Amino acid sequence: MLDSDLAALYGVSTARLNQQGNRNLERFPNDFMFQLTNEEFKVLMDVNQALALLQSWDVEESSEREEQRETWEYLKRALDEDRLSDRKLFP
Repeated sequence: MLDSDLAALYGVSTARLNQQGNRNLERFPNDFMFQLTNEEFKVLMDVNQALALLQSWDVEESSEREEQRETWEYLKRALDEDRLSDRKLFP
């Protein structure tokens, strides 16, 4: 969940949420908040754009569905291999 999502949930600005979080660090676990580097943010945005494109596909024919599934599997592997982190993006 991004800070902007959490801020919207609480009905405050993102800046205000971050300000309060930084002022009360002792109330949260060490790994509760973290900030992405510019490179990590770019990768996240690229992945989101790829996922949005994949989700926009809506095919009727079973042969096209199989091709779509194969493409999805390929892209999942490619996106996972391209990540900066060792964690898998998709299970």
